[in-house]
Amino acid sequence: DGLVASEGETISFTLVSNKAWEIIPSSGFLGNIDRMSGEGSEDGKVETISITVPGNPGAKREGSITVKTAYQEYTFNIMQNGVIIELEETPEVTTLSMGSLADEKTYLIRSNKAWKVEVPEEYQDWLSAEKVGENELKVNVTVNNRLSVRKGQVLLTTVEMIDGFDGVLFDIEQT
Repeated sequence: DGLVASEGETISFTLVSNKAWEIIPSSGFLGNIDRMSGEGSEDGKVETISITVPGNPGAKREGSITVKTAYQEYTFNIMQNGVIIELEETPEVTTLSMGSLADEKTYLIRSNKAWKVEVPEEYQDWLSAEKVGENELKVNVTVNNRLSVRKGQVLLTTVEMIDGFDGVLFDIEQT
């Protein structure tokens, strides 16, 4: 298992098999493999396999490589960073909670590209957001007079249009 640089790189692994083997990639970005199969060897010969992973201009991606014989298979995962726009403290979180009163919160954003923020039109009557400085997202909500949770979204996209990257949606929940 491993992490590949967003710029792309060549990675390699070794295998020993006394049976014929084949390699099955789960994704096209892992398809540039120097050898997809081999006969194996009874003498325990170590074989080195190289995979050239191209640069990733889009979102973080993940795939797997499976090495398979007639009797056994082994799978390992390969992740590759791409455009990163995420919360600094908790990158896996994409839901932001706000209080029922008029509320304002600022979140630190970690990004490897210049970014901007948009609020879809259907939420603009109660939700606003703006970029502050290089790495802060300020979210504002008006008072929630409903007896239920109000939900909206904020979209962070790159300033420069990047093929394969549609941005990162943060769900906003206001009690």
